[in-house]
Amino acid sequence: MQRFRIASRLRTCANGGEFDQNSARASLTAHRPSSAPSDPSRSAALARVLAATGNTLVDPHERDGMHPCVVPLARCPAGEIVGLLRLPKSTSVCETQVVSMDLATNSTYLRLLARSPDEYLHRMLAEADASGDAGAYRAVAEAAGEYGVRLYQQGDVAASKLPTLNAYLARRVGMFLDVSEALVQAHFEKGDDMSALITAEWYMRDGQFPNWGKPYEYVSDLMVGRLNRREEGRDIARLSLKTPWWTLEHGFEAAREKSGLQGDADTVIRVLQEQEEARMSAMSTGKAFRSNEDERIDEAGHLMNKVVAGEYGQWADIQAELVEKYELAGLIDMARFVAMI
Repeated sequence: MQRFRIASRLRTCANGGEFDQNSARASLTAHRPSSAPSDPSRSAALARVLAATGNTLVDPHERDGMHPCVVPLARCPAGEIVGLLRLPKSTSVCETQVVSMDLATNSTYLRLLARSPDEYLHRMLAEADASGDAGAYRAVAEAAGEYGVRLYQQGDVAASKLPTLNAYLARRVGMFLDVSEALVQAHFEKGDDMSALITAEWYMRDGQFPNWGKPYEYVSDLMVGRLNRREEGRDIARLSLKTPWWTLEHGFEAAREKSGLQGDADTVIRVLQEQEEARMSAMSTGKAFRSNEDERIDEAGHLMNKVVAGEYGQWADIQAELVEKYELAGLIDMARFVAMI
């Protein structure tokens, strides 16, 4: 079977040759939300709700300067872009995450708004209802359409009898970074440090925010600052460096400083890998098997980490290499998608 050579064609394009974008455009279009009112899909509902809540829809094909795995959807009044983060193995909109990014500051940080479009829509409906503004709720509910009815019915927040909106969101909707941090802070404000620490541990728990570094970053800051538990803060900072660095609000250098590690991106990753291998050896479990796909995805992730660490100037600098990594992993659709930047 003939293999795609997307990365090679991309390099040809950069040298003045032609690059056939049709296959890549098809990959992006699969993640493009329709805003047609008659479309009952989640992507259409998401686009309409974004517009109904004061955002301006943008062309999802205009990705210049953006994170290579993001489809832009809308621009917020403050200027941030809201989009869908496509993970390497995702095949549909329901497997994407809703994120925002600030292009004006050239920040590489992606802020996680929701772990899925459904959780984002559910939250928007619940917040509009809980606001007590009937007009605001009606606008969001009409925008969400039939798809929104599957997620939320007016009055659900009140009927839950939960003490706060944040409690409803955490228990009935899903996990959100800002909600989790607000719950931790609420315990501190009550003088209940033990409950705050338990909630912080719950915030970091595996499976809550897979491959997202912000929870570790937040708790590390908490340990180092408010609680003066520096060794614990250091160890948690090292956990944050095992996640994609573009998920760290304060960036690579701040996390590296708290972790007590030194050196460039390659050095930090090597030290962390050696520590993990030593831990596995001490547990007599041996080194975990890594498939070719996993290895190439890790290499692609490390390339993106290097942009965050300042070893590349911008996302476009790694585009050809990133496309090649995904191609070698056998993730041809993802390679096409990245090639469309």
